[in-house]
Amino acid sequence: MKNRRYLDFFIAPVIFISMIFFQALNSDCNAIISKETVNNLKVNILSVKYNNSMYFYGEKIEATVTLYNNQEKATTFWLGYSLRDSMGKLTDMTPRKIKLLSKEKKEIVMEFTPEDLLTGAYSSIFTLWDKSPEDNNAKRITSIYLKEIIRIYAFQDDFENFDDKFWFKRNGFIGRTKLKSSNVFLNNNQLLIKLPEKTLEGGEIQSINEVGYGSYEIKMKIPNAPSSITGFFLYKEPDFYHEIDIEIYNEPKAYIILTSYKDGKAVNEYRKYLNFDPTIDYHKYRIDFYSNKISFYIDDNYIYSWSQGFSKENMHLVLNSWYPKWLGGVRPQEDHFLNVDWIRY
Repeated sequence: MKNRRYLDFFIAPVIFISMIFFQALNSDCNAIISKETVNNLKVNILSVKYNNSMYFYGEKIEATVTLYNNQEKATTFWLGYSLRDSMGKLTDMTPRKIKLLSKEKKEIVMEFTPEDLLTGAYSSIFTLWDKSPEDNNAKRITSIYLKEIIRIYAFQDDFENFDDKFWFKRNGFIGRTKLKSSNVFLNNNQLLIKLPEKTLEGGEIQSINEVGYGSYEIKMKIPNAPSSITGFFLYKEPDFYHEIDIEIYNEPKAYIILTSYKDGKAVNEYRKYLNFDPTIDYHKYRIDFYSNKISFYIDDNYIYSWSQGFSKENMHLVLNSWYPKWLGGVRPQEDHFLNVDWIRY
């Protein structure tokens, strides 16, 4: 079984924002925008607080919404709640009927348990209605839109065990390297890929099945083995047709290469030196793969993106460490290891 941890997410986001009406949303929300808005501002959504910033399938999402009735009379309202994924699709929760007394401030907990959703960032939309929104005569009182406020994943592999129903260890050749399954193993709840001394051997794991749109992230420490690289990427044969890459030089002054391949060639490429030594400590590297855009992040910091020039087919998720022919092929004098804390998607 795969553990679900929150070590990087102990601080839940607390958002206090002024009202942002639905007119600011994209056209895919037109069915909601067509409702009439009541702008008397006598009932407000004061704040929204999530109990975490990251969730997994099957885990309850709780959002605490603070409402205030500035009217001189008690009134009944309906609170609507929707999540919007990175490709614009809305998931609507059942509206809550709420009665607020005059001058009353009340906290309402809206709950939702995700299953089989697109993984990655989600924006939230909270709306107050004067009637049930299923009523064609319902009028919107006020709405707020919280951009990319939470993230949802299917699961996180912490490598307590090797999941041979998801991963396989590949034996074969790539570049100068002989990939050997014996160089891939677990130790102290980590996945290790060994670059053995005085050889040009390496290792690789791949997902058995192809994966589709979503967010793919790894926390790893790069080996200090110059002339080798570590790759975390999406790939499907034939070469140069379906591939989205993060590649990092295995050395202290590390170069990172982001690439997308389509129609037999590298269409997009971005190169830069990292502003840290990836061989000293663990860092997070992420690919967000969607039909409209692919984006890359390091330690949750945006690096680059492309909106075209990439394959939109399902691919395998791959991790490897190896010696390419376009580097010197220097054999290490001692064993080096790629250390992986977790992979989530």
